[in-house]
Amino acid sequence: MLAVTLFMMAASAAADFSAGQTEATPPEPSDQRLICRSRPTLGSRITRTRVCKTAEDWRIYEHDMEQHRRDTADRGARGCSPGTPQCF
Repeated sequence: MLAVTLFMMAASAAADFSAGQTEATPPEPSDQRLICRSRPTLGSRITRTRVCKTAEDWRIYEHDMEQHRRDTADRGARGCSPGTPQCF
């Protein structure tokens, strides 16, 4: 009799748990999903580091890197060297 009571309580708890699962949180918007890319590790020919960011974060990162490349090229075109204070 005790076994039947325990079984019924467990079944009831399982039914309550599964009923609560229908109200799951909605999936994240697609722009919030993480996009992972492998990057080479500095100082190693083999090791790679995995970097995960959202799509918007990758756009910002790529824009910043492109701006850095332009700044570096502009400094070189002006004849600036690391010791020249007016170039920075």
